[in-house]
Amino acid sequence: MKQTNRLGERFDWTLAFIIMLFGVISLVVIGSAQTSEQYTQNFVIKQVTWYVLGSFIVAMVMYFEPDQYKKIAWYVYGFGIFLLLFLMLAPGGPGQIAEMRYSAKRWLHLPVIGTIQPAEFIKTFFILGLARMVSSHNEKVLHRTYQSDLKLLGKIALMLVVPLFFIMKQPDLGTSLVFVSITAAVVIVSGISWKLLAPLFSIGAALAASVLWMAIYAQDFLDKIGFSPYQFNECTHGLIRIPIQQMRGIT
Repeated sequence: MKQTNRLGERFDWTLAFIIMLFGVISLVVIGSAQTSEQYTQNFVIKQVTWYVLGSFIVAMVMYFEPDQYKKIAWYVYGFGIFLLLFLMLAPGGPGQIAEMRYSAKRWLHLPVIGTIQPAEFIKTFFILGLARMVSSHNEKVLHRTYQSDLKLLGKIALMLVVPLFFIMKQPDLGTSLVFVSITAAVVIVSGISWKLLAPLFSIGAALAASVLWMAIYAQDFLDKIGFSPYQFNECTHGLIRIPIQQMRGIT
């Protein structure tokens, strides 16, 4: 397929309009939330600043052709893993490069730049790495078989396990679930046969539903296998946004 070098032809104007619309709505909501002047800073201006910075980043990303991202995919994925490893090994606490919040070490405090959470932008690196790996596999496999699909699934699982290990060490269950969701989406479009995927997704859904049910109604069992209060909160409030007291009928 012939690639176009014209940026305007590759730009999704409909998507840009939708994003801009949501951006305007967010500014209105933020503005209305601070009308009583309870905050010392104007978060609308801060949000607009990040929108402008984000727009420049999007423009820079769109400047390059997809093939160029394919060439650097493994490098950025490796760099992402390095950052997660560095965060895990870095000393944490007041005045240290790794910042502790709520007993979790998820942030790096960098001079001039400020505080960043590596796991957030590593999601993009992870997607690039997965896309490169799936693309390379499918280019080499001319005739798909059950064995070739299993091999691809194993490669995808291996690429997920590495960042997932470091993120769970922080700990950050919410971001871990995002990585799992990204992986599931890539698996669906990877070309793997649904004869293989259907039972796997069914088992995964059943396990997730079981853990969610136990997080609400059988916490004692999960306590015994090592679940922490933080993980209970993530399951009940982060996933379904329903107070656990209401689910139990406690008033």
